Amino acid sequence: MRATDIMLEVRNLQKIYPNTGAGLPGGVQQADFALEKGAFFTLLGPSGCGKTTTLRCIAGLERPDRGTIRVGNDVMFDGDSRTEVQVNLRLFGMVFQSYAIWPHMTVFENVAFPLRVAKDRKFASADITSMVDRALDTVSLAGFGKRSATRLSGGQQQRVALARAIVRQPRLLLLDEPLSNLDAKLREEMRNELRRLQQQIGVTTIYVTHDQTEALELSDRIAVMQDGRIVQIGAPRDIYFNPCNAFVAQFVGSTNWLYGSLEEAMPGGLAKVRLRNGGEIVCVMPQAMAVSQDLRVSVRPEAISLAAPQCHPARETNRLRGKVVLAGFMGNITRFQIDVGGVPVQVYGGPTAAYAVGDEVAVDFPFRSARAFD
Repeated sequence: MRATDIMLEVRNLQKIYPNTGAGLPGGVQQADFALEKGAFFTLLGPSGCGKTTTLRCIAGLERPDRGTIRVGNDVMFDGDSRTEVQVNLRLFGMVFQSYAIWPHMTVFENVAFPLRVAKDRKFASADITSMVDRALDTVSLAGFGKRSATRLSGGQQQRVALARAIVRQPRLLLLDEPLSNLDAKLREEMRNELRRLQQQIGVTTIYVTHDQTEALELSDRIAVMQDGRIVQIGAPRDIYFNPCNAFVAQFVGSTNWLYGSLEEAMPGGLAKVRLRNGGEIVCVMPQAMAVSQDLRVSVRPEAISLAAPQCHPARETNRLRGKVVLAGFMGNITRFQIDVGGVPVQVYGGPTAAYAVGDEVAVDFPFRSARAFD
């Protein structure tokens, strides 16, 4: 990424909230990343991992303990020089989890609010009308301006919050779990709407969520956070298929864990693993490990296929044997649970998969679909 392409740069960011109980301190221990113009970047992680604190530091709603936040050529915060731009002068748009829609205002006045209270310039009435109408049209709420905010559905309130966030054409758009209050069907619709909106206006966006589906579908890049630190940054496919550690493999998507020990390191970054139940598999070994070292191997349910035991496996494919103990038809997939030497293994088969409880099956998965972790 060239320096001229960088829209946001965050370096050595720290904001710690001391924990007076027995738990670990909260907040952000360390965050470093840079975003290019127009990027859709997601901070993903469980509750308490520091993702919202990171967003609030960027917005100016929290003062970091240390670090640097730069937007383009402008320093928003620098702990060393004690530079700090006030939140209302950063010209960012933000959508909160609760939307923060004022019930006593119309839709128009909710969206117009940032323009009416702006400290850096005064907007003429005609300009306010034009900018609000354009923002409402962008979020598909044209004609809703006179409606009371109390007469809106959850999805419409979210659109109003988005319109208010983009009405001034912000330098950054910051979204703090904006879909968490919507039902499942509406969340899916609004994911599509968010991505369309972001691409249409081209604003650099930071999105906070604990929902892996949202992160994978919406993002250009994802930062996975754990205990106040970013543990992996990458494109959605890279995060999903090449997790850097066991936490990322467990948190992003579903996975099976097979436990064993390293038997032999092989060429091409592969390893031969002896499983505790006596089986043997070949998998990817991202990190160097010692022979006989205990490890666990991650295998995604969708990477596994079932076959009749007498069929021959494909090249570079692991084969284990098991028995079907659960089979559930879910419309687009059939979910199986296979007992493999006493270890439950989840498998996602096609909707026409016809194995029944009690069937003996071969459990096949490619060498490179399995990854070993310490």
